[in-house]
Amino acid sequence: MTMPSPLCVFIESREQGKLPAGHPFCHIVRETVQNVVLSQPILHHMARNTLENPDEAAEKQRAEEIIEYLKNTCPTISGSDSPATDSTFVDVRAYTGCGKDPKSRKIARKYIYIQKRLIDEWMKAPADKPVFLLLTIFMKLCLIRGLVAAVKLSFASEDMNVKDEPHGSPCSLEIFLSQWNGWLEFESSTLVQRKRLPYRKLRSIVFSDRAFTFTHVCISGSEDYGRARLEPLAVADLTALDAKPRYCTPYNVFQPHCLRMWDSPIDPEPRKIETK
Repeated sequence: MTMPSPLCVFIESREQGKLPAGHPFCHIVRETVQNVVLSQPILHHMARNTLENPDEAAEKQRAEEIIEYLKNTCPTISGSDSPATDSTFVDVRAYTGCGKDPKSRKIARKYIYIQKRLIDEWMKAPADKPVFLLLTIFMKLCLIRGLVAAVKLSFASEDMNVKDEPHGSPCSLEIFLSQWNGWLEFESSTLVQRKRLPYRKLRSIVFSDRAFTFTHVCISGSEDYGRARLEPLAVADLTALDAKPRYCTPYNVFQPHCLRMWDSPIDPEPRKIETK
């Protein structure tokens, strides 16, 4: 295990400087970290993701270590000096320190980058509209994905062969964390382009299990779905997924108005950059 290193959450934009403590994005980052600390499914996934041959005792101990790390590593939240990446929702980059032997260089910093346009559209969305809750849910999923990668960098060695076996019922939070198979569905007449997504026309978020049961769960912003069902998910109580109606058919991924959240591998290796 490597020693925990600073964790930074950046908005991908050269125009954005340091954010004030009361900025809405700062609040959602801190809230998401707290949500993760209180979520047993997410903690267990993180623990399994950093252990080569996990047993119950080792998984429990690692989950406790992760809780301490997240509690004691207050993330720095700011703009970045990197160009904005409009086609990527979330990216994780690790920076290694100096050293003659590349294998001896330890990770000094871990940066989570969030797309600025997503944050801007979330802040502009009316708080009393379902699209605000859907964007809140999606942004927290982006942050959780970033935190999963950052925790793996802190606790798992590079040569470790981790095989995370899916746990949980179909389309549950545990299955989603293993597959990362989620979709954004916009209004049916919308032209969807990854580099310029019409966030305000987001209609639903879909969690699909195409590996085992070929079922899917749809979180909708429609009046029939109801705000009362969206609000628990917006505060990252994603275990509420288990209580949602499950459609016993594969999700139609070929609809022109839907887009997969992530087109990278299920458990991507964060980008590593050497510093001199």
